[in-house]
Amino acid sequence: MINYYVVEKLMKFQQADLEQKARQAWKWEKLNNKKQVVYKEPVFKQPALACCPACC
Repeated sequence: MINYYVVEKLMKFQQADLEQKARQAWKWEKLNNKKQVVYKEPVFKQPALACCPACC
């Protein structure tokens, strides 16, 4: 005999678990996309005004 209450609870639990996994995957994807963004270094037209030789 099928207990519909237990089946419904199981389905809700599985749905919540899938939603949590999807949120985590979305967060990791968003974080990985941010890491792939190339940040441009400032270019000084007058090297004498740069704070160090590495900034030029």
